[in-house]
Amino acid sequence: RCGKGFYASVADQATCSACPSGRTTNGTGAANASSCVCMDKMIPADASDPNQPCVCPIGTAAAGDTCGDCAANQYGHGAPGSTSCVGCPLYSQTEPGSVGVASCSCTDGAMVKVGSGGGEVGDFDSCSCPLGYLRVGSSCVICAEGSYASVADQATCSPCPSGRTTNGTGASSEAEC
Repeated sequence: RCGKGFYASVADQATCSACPSGRTTNGTGAANASSCVCMDKMIPADASDPNQPCVCPIGTAAAGDTCGDCAANQYGHGAPGSTSCVGCPLYSQTEPGSVGVASCSCTDGAMVKVGSGGGEVGDFDSCSCPLGYLRVGSSCVICAEGSYASVADQATCSPCPSGRTTNGTGASSEAEC
């Protein structure tokens, strides 16, 4: 009787054969190679053919004979079998095991995604504070009444000319003074 991860094609066969790389059996006593299933977190390279080699799904990376989730602030991309995880764009973050750059969100709710990234749907190059806000570290702070920010990611809000003010916070140009 063969142990876990092995099978014997003939009942009286004296030797057991190991399952292909990335595969194991659900228990002992497997009678043929079709009893070999993908190991934890792995999937067949071609879902329509369960005998295909086992690979890591998108959002994971190979870690020996198993797959580990991409870390926080990283995402998996490409086709199943990709063994790399990519960091989220500047000023964005994501949960472990995320798939695609679109899963990355800006670190501050006021930030907006900018740039076209690689050109795929949801791609972006970085997160930016919009006009009317200044950037402090990875956060956006709205410009106070009487000031404005006419450039994205501005480090300071510009004061209105002497004797003028804005109708509220978040002004994006001197014309609002």
